[in-house]
Parts: sequence; C-alpha cells; structure tokens
Amino acid sequence: MKRVFLIITCVLTALGARSQGVNFQEITLDKAMKQAGEEGKMVFVDCYTVWCGPCKQMANVEFPKPEAGAYFNAKFVNVKFDMEKGEGKEIAARYGVNIYPTFLVLTPEGTEVNRVIGSLPMAEFIPRVDKATAPGADLRTMTDEYASGKMSVDRARDFILVLRNAHRDSLAKVVTDDLMGRLTDDQKCSADFWPLFRDQAIVPASSPRFLFLLDNLEAFRQAVGEEEVARRLRGFRYLDEYLNATAMYNAGERGKSFLLGYATTLMFSPERSREVADELYRSLSKRERVDTTYWPLFHLLAFNQWGDERFNYLLEKRKDFRRSVGEGRVDQTIRYGYVHKLSMVIKGYDKSTTAADFHRMIDEARRYKIAGVAPLVNLARASVYGDAAAVLEACREALPMFDDNLALNLISPVMGAMKGGLDEGQRGVLRALLVDLAGRMRSDTVRKLVEGLNV
Repeated sequence: MKRVFLIITCVLTALGARSQGVNFQEITLDKAMKQAGEEGKMVFVDCYTVWCGPCKQMANVEFPKPEAGAYFNAKFVNVKFDMEKGEGKEIAARYGVNIYPTFLVLTPEGTEVNRVIGSLPMAEFIPRVDKATAPGADLRTMTDEYASGKMSVDRARDFILVLRNAHRDSLAKVVTDDLMGRLTDDQKCSADFWPLFRDQAIVPASSPRFLFLLDNLEAFRQAVGEEEVARRLRGFRYLDEYLNATAMYNAGERGKSFLLGYATTLMFSPERSREVADELYRSLSKRERVDTTYWPLFHLLAFNQWGDERFNYLLEKRKDFRRSVGEGRVDQTIRYGYVHKLSMVIKGYDKSTTAADFHRMIDEARRYKIAGVAPLVNLARASVYGDAAAVLEACREALPMFDDNLALNLISPVMGAMKGGLDEGQRGVLRALLVDLAGRMRSDTVRKLVEGLNV
C-alpha cells in the first residue's frame, strides 16, 4: 500500500512539475543576473503595476500556462517587479520603462537585449519573445549595425519592426524615413515591405507614405492580396471620396468648388491638403477671397496657421472679411491662430518660433487690437528660455485669461517650465494664482487637475 501511495505521489509530482507555469523568483535583479550567468541563461523581467489590467491578464492567465513554464523556465531566470515600488522604481528609471506591461530581456551583465510590450495570448507571446532574442535581432546589435551605415534594406525593415515592438518610436521614425528614401516604388509596393505599410504607427494616415499607399492600391493588392489591403484601410472614412476626387484631379479637373472639396477631403494629410488649398487660393480673385464660399480657406486650421500667407491676408483684409462673414467669426479665427501657435510653443512641439516671431506677434496684437495675445506671447517666450522666474511673472497676466481649454492643455507644461526653479516665496505666489485659476474652471475634471498640481 505504501509503495502504491509512493508511486502515485511521484506521478503527481512529475505531472505538477510538467504543468508548472513561469517560475518568477523573489530575488533582486542583481541576484537574478548572477544566477543567469551561472546557468547560461538570460534574465526575463516582468515590469508591471498593480493598477494595470493587461499586467494582471498576463500574470493570472498567461504565465501560469504549462507552455509558458516550459519555454521561460528553460531559457530565463524570471523575475517581476512593481515599477512603482522599491527596486522597481530603480529598474524603471534605469531602463526607461514607462509603458505597462513591459517585459525586459537582459544579459547576465544587465545589458538590455530587447523588450516586448503589451499583453498577448501565450501562443503569440512566445514567438514574439523568441524573435526578440534571436541572434542578431537584439536592439544593441541592430542599432550598432544601423549606425555603421552598412545595414541592408531588408535588415532595416526588420530593425524598424523591432523598434516598434519595443515602442522606440522616435528612432523607428528616423530609420523609416531613411529606408523609404532608399527604396524604389516597386520595392515599396512589394510583399517584402508591406509590414511597414500595414503598421498604422509607421505609416499613419497623416503621412505622405499613406498617400503613396492610396495612390498605388492596385500594386499593393497584387503583392499581398485584396483582403490584406482592405484590412489595412478598414475604418478610413474618406477612401471612396479620396479615390474619386484624386482621379478627377489627375484628369485635369480644377474647378474652384471642386478644389475646395478636394482640399477638405485631403484634411487627413495636412501637407497635401495645404498644397491644394494653396492652388485654390492663387486662383481666386480679391473679391472671391473674402466671399463666404471660400471662408474655410481662412477659417480651418488645416489650411491656415499663423505666419502663412493666408493668415497675413486675413489680418490685412479683416474689415472686408468682417463685412462678409461676421465680426465675431473673423476675430475668433484670428485669435485662435495666435493661441494655437503659442500653445504649440509652450508644449514644446514648435521649436521653430524665433524672438523676431514673438516681437511680430506682439506688434500685430497691438496694431489689430487682438485681446489676450500679449500675455500668451510672454508666457511662451519665458517657457522657451527656461527662466522659471520669468515664467512665473508671465503667469501673473496669462493665467487669469485661461479658460478650461487653455488650462487643460497648457497648465502642465507651464508648471514643468518652472519645476525646481522657484523659491518658497515664489511658490506661494504660484499657489495663489492656481487657487484663483481652479476657482474659475467650469469643468470638474480641469478643476481637479489644477487643484492636484504639486507646487
């Protein structure tokens, strides 16, 4: 009887070991790296947070699977850390982890081999990790190869996909721009490079490369199939309108109402839409330009921004536009042109605005009596120069004119421009300004955002 019990126990133990999921050890990262070196393995780090739903899905559903244990336990020393606690904070800072879940693959020396981001079923996750750890597919090797200038177009394509999987989107954009300049049109339309055009992050609708896709649909269909192309374009609302209008445009249609409609259809592609808008603008007479029919050329931000020829024309002919379109609409459009430009500067998206541009805005606001522009100019100028005291001084005038939309979009970058640069007295002034700002907000969400700022 004892012998039977012993046999059963051994069988159950063996089955349990075989069905075990991923063994995440409760050790420090340094100990995990040391152990990996001794065992000839790599380190697999699950970077999670307690509030992350996809993290819980991986921990509770995917990693306990037997196939997960068979793969990861044989190849890695597995550890997991909460990125908002203890050693997890240090790991997050060291490896730049800010998306969850992130799974790091490290050498025993702590060098990042690659990373996989997001929650996936184990049947998809294991191949993703396997590809990320394949010889020559690690980020460091591919980055060094790219820097050498000797990377083939096929390897560059693979490098872009590796970068996308790791959410290194800035470098992915650089490599994509470089690669597209090396490819012929026939290569771009081939199945080999379809993975780039299929990825909406690599080829967004706002990219000229998306227009290349639309303009070469038949070639792409022949290369990868109609269903694959249709899947890529699913949800793109303007496809039929774009194809029909583009066919007419290429056939020589240049009617003014057609050009206005075509430019509007192209608004998903700012560069092309502005080209068509420019063509229409040049074809209009002085009387037509101020007619309500063509007001969208001046009113829509997609066609007209501060500093453009049409924006300058709108300023110069403001009285004429007011007579045809209405004083309120014209003045609101002009003011928003300044607000949008200066908001982009304050948020750090616009790096091209010069001191001369700021001076010109102040001069125009004074000459055309455009309210609320000067305080924003001073705030943007102080933010660019990184002078915390100057930013605070500009806030005295700018914050009282903030509405909910400005507060929602600008208060965080404005606070960032002053971070660590104010003494206690200045922080007291800022706190008073923020109390006043919060009290004027109509939206509870914006009010809580302002009240929650750490001064």
